[in-house]
Amino acid sequence: MKFKLFAVFILIFLFSCQDDEFRENDLQKEPGEVVLNEDAYLKGCIRIRLKTSAEPNIQLSSVDGKAQTGIGRLDEIAAQLGASRIERLFPDAGKFEARTRKAGLHLWYNVYYDEEIPTTRAVSDFSDIPEIDYVEPIRKIVQIGNTNKIVPAETYKAMVANSSLPMNDPLLQDQWHYQNDGTLAYSKKGADINLFKAWEITHGSPDVIVAIVDGGIDINHEDLAANIWVNTAEKNGTSGKDDDGNGYKDDVYGWNFVDNSATIVPHSHGTHVAGTVAAVNNNGKGVCGVAGGSGHGDGVRLMSCQIFKPNPSNPEKDLGSSLLPAAIKYGADNGAVISQNSWGFQYPDRNHTSMDGATRAAIDYFINYAGIDENGNQVGPMKGGIVIFAAGNEDDDYLAYPASYQKVLSVASIAPDYVKAWYSNYADWVDVTAPGGTQGLGYKYTDKCMVLSTLPDNGYGYMQGTSMACPHVSGIAALVVSKKGGPGFTPDALRKMLVEGVKDIDSYNPVYQGKMGSGYIDAALVLGGGAGIPPQQVGNLQVAWRATSADLTWTVPEDEDDGKPSGFEIYWSTTSLSGVNLNTLPSEQRKTVDIEDRNVGDKVEATVTDLKVGNTYYMAVVAVDAWGNVSEAAYISGTTVNNPPQLIKEFSNLYFGKLGSRQEITLAEYFEDKDGERLSYEVSMDKSGVVKAEVSEEGILTITALKYGTVKITVSAKDSQTACTSSFMLTSRDDSKEIEFYPNPVADKLNIRMGKNVEGAIKVNIYNAAGVAVVKENTAINPYAPVAVDMSKLSGGSYLVVVNYGGKEYKNNVIKL
Repeated sequence: MKFKLFAVFILIFLFSCQDDEFRENDLQKEPGEVVLNEDAYLKGCIRIRLKTSAEPNIQLSSVDGKAQTGIGRLDEIAAQLGASRIERLFPDAGKFEARTRKAGLHLWYNVYYDEEIPTTRAVSDFSDIPEIDYVEPIRKIVQIGNTNKIVPAETYKAMVANSSLPMNDPLLQDQWHYQNDGTLAYSKKGADINLFKAWEITHGSPDVIVAIVDGGIDINHEDLAANIWVNTAEKNGTSGKDDDGNGYKDDVYGWNFVDNSATIVPHSHGTHVAGTVAAVNNNGKGVCGVAGGSGHGDGVRLMSCQIFKPNPSNPEKDLGSSLLPAAIKYGADNGAVISQNSWGFQYPDRNHTSMDGATRAAIDYFINYAGIDENGNQVGPMKGGIVIFAAGNEDDDYLAYPASYQKVLSVASIAPDYVKAWYSNYADWVDVTAPGGTQGLGYKYTDKCMVLSTLPDNGYGYMQGTSMACPHVSGIAALVVSKKGGPGFTPDALRKMLVEGVKDIDSYNPVYQGKMGSGYIDAALVLGGGAGIPPQQVGNLQVAWRATSADLTWTVPEDEDDGKPSGFEIYWSTTSLSGVNLNTLPSEQRKTVDIEDRNVGDKVEATVTDLKVGNTYYMAVVAVDAWGNVSEAAYISGTTVNNPPQLIKEFSNLYFGKLGSRQEITLAEYFEDKDGERLSYEVSMDKSGVVKAEVSEEGILTITALKYGTVKITVSAKDSQTACTSSFMLTSRDDSKEIEFYPNPVADKLNIRMGKNVEGAIKVNIYNAAGVAVVKENTAINPYAPVAVDMSKLSGGSYLVVVNYGGKEYKNNVIKL
């Protein structure tokens, strides 16, 4: 049903734009109306954020099964809703509590109440409490991928490893998504992440921890156990005690945020995702992981941050966590620098999506604090963290949060033939594409066209989805951090590598051009920057000189280790650039050009502006790869020129048949400047005041009739140096009159004017009071040249004017002064 949206629901507006920062004052905006689908939210639980001033007054307790906070109005409403529990969403973080409070996470609380009470009522009731800053319902979460096809144990146990492959894992030969040779039915060679070449650079490092925010990982799986993260302080500590001071007791392998316990419950989706990231490699068992090592204990480590678990009463529908934001934060506080997220929010109405405040705050916290200890020192392989999300499986272009949040890296999915997987979301917020596999629903692809990975109970199987594409990118990110991580290495540097280390995807999916990120990710390209090989020199550099600008063109060169550069730099000066360190030139003498979707050999066009007419300029263009390696410069020089504006179309004369008539003229249709300079315009005419003429900044000439008469209007188009002019006539007259004689009385000349379509021969006779013709004149008339009869030699008195035009006679009495 519709209801008045209270200030607490302003998140619908606040988070509808992915570029806006979370701001406290935005929480106080005026309410509006939305439709709230109760089924999209958890029942019996909402989330509140206290005002900073109210937090010190919180004293959590339970009296007769009723939750108490020590804040009167809050406790009163909680009691009315049957609240049994109120707790911090982000629990006391021990040694990380100071930065938790700095980030404002200590202000968030979950309130658990009677599930029979509608979410709308709970949110409405809590919104009126002065101590509460913000209230939000807790949106349900869903996995983004499934369709489980189990490989029978007898099948994979009987398989023998392909000796031509770099690892001895028997199922690697069916993991086309790592290295696709095109032999799989309906696949194309190269539609993969090019992993084997990347393995020549690195296999991973146990210093790199990936937080799997998903269903629980089967930590005892034969192909995962060796790469599971272990909290040694808890494993070797006292049971029931928070041995490492992180706010969680006995969290040896991670935390179960569904049951809020240390017991990780194996889950097929989470185990499958984990296997793609880092199943143990070269152990003679099952599958390989992207960053699973080489069989010598060098795989990256997998931390289980469980947000789904199987639902015993409904196997088709998992149980989700109300503590989801805490699961993301947990990774940052416990050593993970990569957060892998193959899940999303439920949005029955995709026109009303939003990012909840608590999840957003947790993501920001992970990005800011991962890899950093409680004293602000970098202790991990990266200073800060990266959060990677699956784009979603609705085959739609909409703001699918959290994937569309600008601070995360979002991943779309392709099938084994480069084509967008039929289910994959697509949007301009997608960052990269990776193999997610495809099968079913009448499509041509077989089960083996899905992604093969680990399943619980030492199992293996196929799934499809952007859920399966996403861990490929997380695994590649883990390889990069393994190879390049260390003091000062940042998530910004990692993100740039991931986005730049791609191959073209748009040419395979023209319908989705610009909607599948920068390209499909290539692990070898991402890691290849370590070779330090700069791009080749740009080719075919040419320039077209204009008055105050220069149009440059060149072709995209090759880059041995990266395939192509990531962009270009243009430099210019009025003195020679030969031998000059181009980096010393000021910012106003340089310009960056993105490569966008261009490939090697494609033409690049760029314009340098704000030059001076008649000056000689020296220019240089260099190609730059994603890691800052710069090609040799290509040089060119020349002199700016000036071509004056030109008239490309003659003006037509104008005719107004009544006062107030108006005409707009787009002057760009009449003048052009071959140098591409912006033209300015001026209008001039006599001071008769017949019309008002104005020119807007956009070059629109507006003319309005103020008086009757004829006027010549001249328009000048000017560039920075010269001008071009053109004129036209305008007549304004009263079309309700067939003929006009003016002025009357007349001093010297009598004017005769007729209508818009009157043009040609006219006969004029003027008679005195005695009936004698004193003037006889044969002449011509047109709308822009009225007849002017000379009466200067006549004496004063009354005269009859007789006009003959087209066989019709017109008469009028005039007085000669």
